[in-house]
Amino acid sequence: MLTGIYNLIIGIVSPILIGWVFIRPLFKDDDGKNLLAQISYSFLSGYGITNIIFTTIIISGHGFNKNIAYLIMIIAVTHFIMQIRKYSWTFIINVFKSVYTFLTKNKIILISLLVIMSVIIFSANWPVRDWDSIALYDFRAKIFADGKRIEDLKQVINDNYYYRYYFVYPYMTSFAHAWTYVFGATTPMPLYAGFYMTIILLLISYAIKYERHSKQKSLIERIIYYSLPILAVLTPQIISHANIAYTNLPYSAYFLAALILVINSDVNNIQENKYFVRNLLCSFLMLSSAILTRFTEPFYISILVLVIYQSIIHRKYIYGIVYILGIYAIRQIWMRYAIFGDELSMKAIPSVLANFNISFFIEVEKFLISHYLVSITTPVFIMAMFALFNFVKSKKINLNFLIFWIINIGVLFLGGFFFAARNETWKDIGGSAERMVMVFIPVFYFWSIYLFSKSRSHEDRD
Repeated sequence: MLTGIYNLIIGIVSPILIGWVFIRPLFKDDDGKNLLAQISYSFLSGYGITNIIFTTIIISGHGFNKNIAYLIMIIAVTHFIMQIRKYSWTFIINVFKSVYTFLTKNKIILISLLVIMSVIIFSANWPVRDWDSIALYDFRAKIFADGKRIEDLKQVINDNYYYRYYFVYPYMTSFAHAWTYVFGATTPMPLYAGFYMTIILLLISYAIKYERHSKQKSLIERIIYYSLPILAVLTPQIISHANIAYTNLPYSAYFLAALILVINSDVNNIQENKYFVRNLLCSFLMLSSAILTRFTEPFYISILVLVIYQSIIHRKYIYGIVYILGIYAIRQIWMRYAIFGDELSMKAIPSVLANFNISFFIEVEKFLISHYLVSITTPVFIMAMFALFNFVKSKKINLNFLIFWIINIGVLFLGGFFFAARNETWKDIGGSAERMVMVFIPVFYFWSIYLFSKSRSHEDRD
């Protein structure tokens, strides 16, 4: 039992303390009002910051340094102690009382949190399993925890095809595993329960925020707002990955977090406009971390376009430009370090177009649709209902929503065809395609919450 508790502290609590060093100054004007979001962004920032630090170290030719890990942890704990000393015991007790009162009044949220706790507790002693988890992510972690680099294995792995396997995905989850091993945890699996936790807390946090902004509150409205997060909690694809050491769930959490921060600034709301730069800075860390977790799927393009759109609206053009250039630079640095050949090169597009065949195109798209819909049919239907409801109320399609989905639908189907046109084994990727679109499941539910809040705001004005 004590070992399991220690695993939870290292896998979940320690990144929260590290991330809080970054998040705390950003949320200082929003103290206590968005506690669930602060916990989520602290956790995500913790692993995001350590990943960037250790990726930089590895790329520069050095090994995973345990002393740096210890130093990061010392800074985080010291910062937490210094900050917590500012609050009296009366204040802390009142915070717990207010949380307890809120949960007893909102049973759906309480159920969601109980599900999260059960997943976290279950992960406390759960071992790493599944092929890529053991052979790739966890194997790399043990190499790093021993102070070595993958490049040190070059003489052992003579076949270049197998050698490059270890660079298929960036090091984020492997660094996270290595972090837990360095501090003596027996399993890294709690960190995946932590990413599961962040997704749900973010959805709950913004459901609370949008519900509180509504002027005409009703029981049915509260049920709608707070039932959407629990639907995400219970989605089989999401909950199953909470105990699988794959990159899909961490990537989903970072992508959702980056998206929320970009579209959550309403130019007509003075308070939200005030936080635009803060949101953009935090979103940049989230999207950078997403790319340094899974960088082959170009879904990040949709967020970059939304950043351009929001920067124009807020007339903060330089921030949007810096955001985009920064993301481009991070992606290019990783590609130059780890990628072999021209699999991701735009130079191959002319050859694909020159050999375009309409029958083959239709065959590929049918195949993609059949596998995409395996994972997302229900959340797509739910989001479509809220999109229709919002359209009926506002008589227009939300531009943020339209931009995001036009780009990602194009990426899913045109990108899928581009892959199939260059790989004879494209029919073997069915399972990968199903896991790939998992990133959109929490996004569907967030858009549902967002569109419902917009439709309610139109009713309030009417």
